[in-house]
Amino acid sequence: MTDETTNLVLEHLRALRASMGRLEEDNVFTKARLNSIEHQLAGLHSDGATVNAQLESIKKRLDRIEKRPELTDA
Repeated sequence: MTDETTNLVLEHLRALRASMGRLEEDNVFTKARLNSIEHQLAGLHSDGATVNAQLESIKKRLDRIEKRPELTDA
């Protein structure tokens, strides 16, 4: 290869390396954001389960209260 061709190839390789570096940085950033979203969704799921458990407890208490004879319409 001539010097001109060699320089052109090296120039393209350097550009590709720089581009790959930016893609790697973007990938790390994207993974971090995705990880954060996963944690937030897990927290929402946990909160939803807690709310469902509380609602079930309230429903059971209400059912017991409604079954008390002195509270029924006569």
